Amino acid sequence: MKKIISLLCATLILGNMLISLPQTKATSADDVGFTINSDINNPDLKGLASSLGADTDHFNFANYNATFKSDDIKNKFVKNISKVEALINKIGNADSASKGGVCNGISILQVLVHNGIISASDIQEGAEKLVDVKFDDSINDVLSYYQMGQVYMHQDLFTGYYFCNHDTSDAIADIVKEAEKAMAKKKYFYIALLLPTFAHAVTGIGIADGIWEIEGRTYNKCILTLDSNYVGFNEKGCIYVNTEDNTFCFPTYKQTEKESFIRAVSSDESWMNYKGLISPSNETKTDISNISKIEIDSLKVGKYDLIIQDGDSIKSYSSNGKNPILEITPNNFINFAEGCYQYYINASNDAILKLAAENDPEKYEEGYIQLFNTNETSRRYCYSYGFSDKTNIEIGPTYINIDTQGFNKYVFDLISEEGLYKTSKFCHCDIGGQGKGPVSVTERTDGILLKTDSTAQCMICFSGPLVLDDGTYKYDTSGMNAIFTNFTSNKNTMIRYDEEMDMIRLFFDNDGDDVYDDEVKKGDVNGDDYIDAVDASIVLAAYAKYSTEEVPYIPNFNDYYGDFDGNNIVDAVDASKILAEYAKKSVVT
Repeated sequence: MKKIISLLCATLILGNMLISLPQTKATSADDVGFTINSDINNPDLKGLASSLGADTDHFNFANYNATFKSDDIKNKFVKNISKVEALINKIGNADSASKGGVCNGISILQVLVHNGIISASDIQEGAEKLVDVKFDDSINDVLSYYQMGQVYMHQDLFTGYYFCNHDTSDAIADIVKEAEKAMAKKKYFYIALLLPTFAHAVTGIGIADGIWEIEGRTYNKCILTLDSNYVGFNEKGCIYVNTEDNTFCFPTYKQTEKESFIRAVSSDESWMNYKGLISPSNETKTDISNISKIEIDSLKVGKYDLIIQDGDSIKSYSSNGKNPILEITPNNFINFAEGCYQYYINASNDAILKLAAENDPEKYEEGYIQLFNTNETSRRYCYSYGFSDKTNIEIGPTYINIDTQGFNKYVFDLISEEGLYKTSKFCHCDIGGQGKGPVSVTERTDGILLKTDSTAQCMICFSGPLVLDDGTYKYDTSGMNAIFTNFTSNKNTMIRYDEEMDMIRLFFDNDGDDVYDDEVKKGDVNGDDYIDAVDASIVLAAYAKYSTEEVPYIPNFNDYYGDFDGNNIVDAVDASKILAEYAKKSVVT
């Protein structure tokens, strides 16, 4: 299928990445698309559209590439971003998301104005109707703002969930129902389309019965739309459906149900104006409380199996040696990039995801797989690299487990809207390192608990977006808003941030009462709860590296616990004193 380069489109959202497809501005779309047989006596679509407000309730300019011009408007948008959104969808991504077009913003504003939620004069002073709005930088900013609404998890989760859980017949039934309801109430509604090379949004305004012949196929209903790739109503911009055999056609884009999808249909104005710029809604009628997004990236894995356990409900999916898992949704899968697959599921926040991956040594020397799930208030992420046989990943509401047969590299990532635990100012915990066998992290009210049956080498980072004076969030990529520590452990270890010392401290539970109140002792640099010659050797190795190289930290070496004499210098003296401590305790024993 050739890419349609004369039409602009909305941006595709991919996990924490926003992908915009470069397009050129449409000068005329009249000669694009399928030919509609005009010999059949059908309703006057243009006249019907006029009676529904199509002559006045649309912008008088076509879809275009945009980005914020005003820092003030951009800051208002950023102020509405939650901590989770700030960490996942950074403003740089949001700012570039409209560069494939602002059809989402145009479509939503046309609905909101026609339905009386906001007025044309709210968008531009003096405009009585939307068609009166004259394009300038301030209008560009308003459209950019509503285009960026896709970045909010609420919009992303709903549109993704709708698409993955409504097959073609469901979507056709919904679009006909919404169009009939719109006609009866003289309201507009929102439609999102997913085509082979881009996503697009249009404004639904009504429905007509008839018989339309398009490229040899017949359709019995026309969903009237305002497509922003035209200025005003155009019958080629409508969506034609056959409710008897569940087929449809987008004439402008030469697409049918064989190549494209109806991604979402909604008449919920509160959802469209969620955190909006003008008379915003902060709650919506669209319930996404039990919707999560899963992403699996398996560029170097032979096969994998996914289990979703939600209460008594258990669903299993197998790749059967193929990528991706084809059976997971009615629409199979969303494939925005090779090897990266997104799924939206109806599951509670307590649902458990289990991913078992098996590498194919004949094809790949090392396995690589990652799994994450995201909802509005949290995200759990696990990445595993370097396995040559099997790896199991389990993600629960507050924990992540990984079980590997080799000494593999891994990353655990936990993000929570309200903070990682009750005494922490941070909402983001990142633990990376190497381990063999079961390794897990759990978010608890008293800290982050790391468990291991073997040995886990870790680098830990607590971080979060900076809160600016105006209340907006800014993700600081320089690391200034982060606390780091390194250690190696073969025991369950509680990780806590100490505000007074401004550092991460490590604790054991030596009496087994599940209260982690025994801090790792100075000199116990490998976290095995013993101070011995091994610790002294690690300190000497770190000292040698510090002496010969300018490095900010030594991987898997904790400066605080390695600085035995507490003079803020790690050197041979610390190693010597650790040996002396070991010898003293050996004699006592």
